[in-house]
Amino acid sequence: MTVEAPQPVRYRTPRWMIVVLVISLAGNLLVIGGAIGAMWHFKRNHTYRAAGMPPYFGEFVARLPNEKREKIKAILRSQRARIEPLRAAFHRAHEAAISEIDANPLDMEKLKSLYRTYNEARSKLREARAEFIPQILGLLSPEERKDLVRMRKRGRRWHHHRPPPDER
Repeated sequence: MTVEAPQPVRYRTPRWMIVVLVISLAGNLLVIGGAIGAMWHFKRNHTYRAAGMPPYFGEFVARLPNEKREKIKAILRSQRARIEPLRAAFHRAHEAAISEIDANPLDMEKLKSLYRTYNEARSKLREARAEFIPQILGLLSPEERKDLVRMRKRGRRWHHHRPPPDER
């Protein structure tokens, strides 16, 4: 009588478990990809935002050659000290007007005064931008200016959640 050595028992992973693991991995990759994509899409480039430039401007400048990028940054840095107080005044006026809208009862005279202040702050900020934006545009080639216009249209379309009138 020979005693046979017991054979090791081989378990096979059930197919449903493999399917669940693959689906779980795909879901995790989707969530991680979405988070990374959102961070990439909504990143703020404070060099350009502090100068009051639109959100798409940082992405546009990042595509330019280093020489032009540094010249643009130098122009914006030189204007930052003048622009930041105007931006702060604009935001304070905007917040004051919004808080007055929420007040109960609504004081129409005060609201008119706040909106006048808001519009004055906005126009001062636009006037300040109008002084250095031509300098920046003068550094760009015609193709780069076309790219800037294209990005501006794309940025506006995203911001307003509807296409411009010529694309409807």
